[in-house]
Amino acid sequence: MLQNAKNPSEAKTSTYEGGVPLLQQVPNRFPVKFLEVAMLFLIFDIETVAFFPWAVLLNQLKVFGLVEMGLFLLVLGVGYIYLLKKGAFKWD
Repeated sequence: MLQNAKNPSEAKTSTYEGGVPLLQQVPNRFPVKFLEVAMLFLIFDIETVAFFPWAVLLNQLKVFGLVEMGLFLLVLGVGYIYLLKKGAFKWD
């Protein structure tokens, strides 16, 4: 066990990534901003799926459904405006 520490080689000290050797060094880290924008898009996109059942049942829900969807849109809009002011959608 101590023999590996005493006799380092390039193969022993290289990063192990599933047995595949690195072809070149990675110049920079992957930008997290891309993932942040993608997650925000998915969150807002999935929330808009709630409009379909509401539109189908609008005649049965009447005023209650309209008020509930208004509150839903209000919460969604407040979250969107908050993220817009924080600069979450700016791509630098």
